[in-house]
Amino acid sequence: MTIEQKLRVLRHVTAATSYLHAKGVVHGDLTANNILIDSDRNVHLADHGILAMCSEFSGTSYIRNNVRWAAPELFEVPEDEESLAPLKSASDIYSFGCIMLQVLTGRPPYADVRSDHQVIVLILKGKSPQDIESARRRCFLIFHTEVLE
Repeated sequence: MTIEQKLRVLRHVTAATSYLHAKGVVHGDLTANNILIDSDRNVHLADHGILAMCSEFSGTSYIRNNVRWAAPELFEVPEDEESLAPLKSASDIYSFGCIMLQVLTGRPPYADVRSDHQVIVLILKGKSPQDIESARRRCFLIFHTEVLE
């Protein structure tokens, strides 16, 4: 994909996520795997709200297999097992940042870490994905070449 195509996808994901949030829906499992692009290059979000519904029925955590995109607050342990905090739109925004990182670097967050358990430890310690600095520089260059010219 060209950088223009990548930015278009990110803009569409932003619009779709904003639409969900305006309707009071938190996606809860926003990852690159849930971004679908059809043959006409239309961007669609899949699985929105499914995670919260499944967690509600099972009484367990919202986090399943996508710890690399999960917001740090989703790893917090509730004081009692009955009180699972509701998902918030801020968690989707964090996950979108991880998607941006993946789109711009071509690698998922914490790509150099093999185990999801190790990723959780890094997140709990407040460690950012290692590619974040290169993505920041790339965003700066894109902004100056695409927007300012």
